[in-house]
Amino acid sequence: MISYEEAINALGIALGTTLKPDQHGTCLLKVKSGEEVYAEKDKKGTNLLFGMMIERVPPGKGRERLFQGALIANSKSSPGTLAYSRKADKLLLFAFLPLSNFKGQDAVEHLKAFIEYGQTWREVIRTGRLP
Repeated sequence: MISYEEAINALGIALGTTLKPDQHGTCLLKVKSGEEVYAEKDKKGTNLLFGMMIERVPPGKGRERLFQGALIANSKSSPGTLAYSRKADKLLLFAFLPLSNFKGQDAVEHLKAFIEYGQTWREVIRTGRLP
């Protein structure tokens, strides 16, 4: 198993940049499309965690349908897990990548799918049409 710092370094190399965690151990990845993905180690230190704030969830009946759709989506294979933050009032997406067999290029491919999935759910919130 590689360390979190080695994983961040490998991810940076695969992305063609240098990544350095902040004082809290978090890296903010700003993507050309405008998305922001946070990368940090999980509490156990055995996984790299990707996190993304998707969109504010407006109140109303559509909110309940959206949460039901997110629960159904979480039961299927996807590049991340959807969650809701009461504090931020936003839908979140997160994923764990094991450090035990971490490869930078594989992480980049997962990151691309992760971002695309988050963008799909942003569109769901904006249009009210579940995938």
